[in-house]
Amino acid sequence: MNVYMDSPNRNTFLLLRRGITSACLLIFFTLFVPTNFYKPAMAASPIATENKSLSAVILAYHRIDEDLYPDTSLSFEQFQIQIDYLQSQNYNIMPLSSVIHALKNQTPLPEKTVSITFEGGYSSAYRKAIPLLLKRGLPFTVFYPSEAVQMKNPDYLSLSDLKTLQQYNFVDIGILPARHSHLYLQDDRENLRLLNKAIADYQTIFNERPSLFSYPYGEYTARYKMAVKDRNFQAAIGIHSGAISPESDFNALPRFSITEGYGDIERFAIIVNARPYPAHDIEPDETLIEGTKPPSMKLADPGLLSLGFTVSQEKSSLLEQTNCFLSGNGRIQFEVIGSQRAEIRQTLPQNDNRVRLTCTAPISRNAWETGESGEAGTTEQQWYWLGRLLVYPPAAIEKQRSSVNKGSALSPFKNNRPAGPR
Repeated sequence: MNVYMDSPNRNTFLLLRRGITSACLLIFFTLFVPTNFYKPAMAASPIATENKSLSAVILAYHRIDEDLYPDTSLSFEQFQIQIDYLQSQNYNIMPLSSVIHALKNQTPLPEKTVSITFEGGYSSAYRKAIPLLLKRGLPFTVFYPSEAVQMKNPDYLSLSDLKTLQQYNFVDIGILPARHSHLYLQDDRENLRLLNKAIADYQTIFNERPSLFSYPYGEYTARYKMAVKDRNFQAAIGIHSGAISPESDFNALPRFSITEGYGDIERFAIIVNARPYPAHDIEPDETLIEGTKPPSMKLADPGLLSLGFTVSQEKSSLLEQTNCFLSGNGRIQFEVIGSQRAEIRQTLPQNDNRVRLTCTAPISRNAWETGESGEAGTTEQQWYWLGRLLVYPPAAIEKQRSSVNKGSALSPFKNNRPAGPR
């Protein structure tokens, strides 16, 4: 049962609760968290401060303690355990904008550098997770959709929430498109309008242009990516897994998405220690794959995954140690062409239009071992990590574009958003 549709008084209740919660949080932030306060994630050890690195890891959190959304939610208990782990292990938690600036300029970062982001601008993250970070003075970035703010959707941040966060000099605020929906639900013209609207709405609130952009649900076509690039963001972020470096595509940076299904501390310890897989010429250079399936095909019909990447001649031996894994299929084979190119041809899982590919290789061959799920089997081993997200729009959904573009299918108070990242 859709609680937003079937409970006419629920929105009033949620808005009232929002007002009370926001007031309490504002009092807490004002009394206990100075707005000019910044400190790294505890005092780093001598090793952590002396060693430098040209890589970092970005973490993506979504909802907190929302059991109705297991694909995008994480319990607060898990979240606190992860933050405690980062601090106890002397990780350097840095603002995303600072990390991107350093890597773009080839400036070495402290070893074990991570950035924390919140995807979607959900109010549950603001109420539960963000106060912990503010209390500890830990930097983070929030990506929000402006239409939800304007419509006062209680599921998302409010205008007051955004202005409260703006006061902290270690908090970055980035944008999603104005409407938080899948790209394939709108045509190109509407998607560009929503992109431009999000930029204009941000300027209205903050009197400056946004510098950070997040692709909705990690989805982008080559055309949309170019449109984002033309708007001169400092960086645009996806939700395909992997670490970042100066060689990364700053118009589609990877992040590790942290949810209930992928939130255990063992896996977390592995991903925050990941390094960028040294791949280039990755094809396809988009996550939203159009035209792969004929319009008459249904989602249940099998499709074919076609993906390739290249490593340098010096790194060609890395392909011998690489394992690739496809969501729904487990470990898959790939073909090495020449000595530097890997090509993957694989039947896609049925009944799933969102497919994740992960390729990993051990940085130290001596300790190489891989778990059955495709993740490294030991927290002591560092891994090169390449992740890709591929989204195949169902033909049935494509037919609904005209009604969605008129605004009839995306009521902000209805639980009609498709499942989130996996």
